[in-house]
Amino acid sequence: MAHRHLSDTRHFKLLKRVHEAGGVPCQKYPDLFFPEDVPEPELRAAYTKTAKAICQSCPILEACFTYAMERGERFGIWGGTSPADRI
Repeated sequence: MAHRHLSDTRHFKLLKRVHEAGGVPCQKYPDLFFPEDVPEPELRAAYTKTAKAICQSCPILEACFTYAMERGERFGIWGGTSPADRI
């Protein structure tokens, strides 16, 4: 598994965008954004749907999606997409 480091330019740029935006909606509900950690299928599906809906109000939605695609993020909801959406 690739580890993120602050020296990773893409990660640093994303963090800068979060800071410039004054925060992002997912910061309030971080557990929702990693539904693969939820063992129950129905609850996992609900987390995914809810997280994707929350993303729609995010001021950095496109930057987050781009980051996930560039990094090949295999887990979590990023930029309104699940890992299956990013294949």
